[in-house]
Amino acid sequence: METIHQVVQVGSDRQIQITLPETIKPGLVEVVIVVQSISTQLNPTGDAASATASLCPQENPPRIAGLHLGAISTSDDFDELLPDEF
Repeated sequence: METIHQVVQVGSDRQIQITLPETIKPGLVEVVIVVQSISTQLNPTGDAASATASLCPQENPPRIAGLHLGAISTSDDFDELLPDEF
């Protein structure tokens, strides 16, 4: 199985054309298409090749420790064995 990620323009005829890499050999293959609308951001050359979809990994903001102090607490018997009927 191989994953191919491409940003393509969908025309008014709602058809797309995708050129597959050389690693895909001619023959019967199963193709799964996931469509996600994106807002294109043009790169310095003026094309949308650098546009990314939300399916791509995104960097998360750093976590800030201590925001919810006291929101969670454990009971005094937290480390004890659970009863058999649990």
